[in-house]
Amino acid sequence: VPCTSPLLLLLLLLPPVLIAAGPTMLFLLAFFASIFQTAFTGVNERTFLAIKPDGVQRHLVGEIIQRFEKKGFKLLAMKLMQASEELLKEHYNSLRERPFFSRLVKFMSSGPIVAMVRNEDMRG
Repeated sequence: VPCTSPLLLLLLLLPPVLIAAGPTMLFLLAFFASIFQTAFTGVNERTFLAIKPDGVQRHLVGEIIQRFEKKGFKLLAMKLMQASEELLKEHYNSLRERPFFSRLVKFMSSGPIVAMVRNEDMRG
């Protein structure tokens, strides 16, 4: 699922302790995301990827990453995390009116996911 929100990418990739620091830290993250937004747009656009809880549980993380690398994509960041329902509702907001929305959020928050960012430009 492509993600163009720099703030969401930062929240996914930062340690939870920084996110838990409160409104001041979130303000700073939003500020820096707006300054460096060009890092997430244009020619070298980034794509957010997630290995779902069932993929993590079935120990498929290495195999999935290997498939991307064999295709020539460069992974720029990766983090094993437990996504909160709040974060997932924001990420899947465009699907909010769909009948499967609540099941999707429940499933994606049912276990750890591997959040990754890869480049769109296969040259790295």
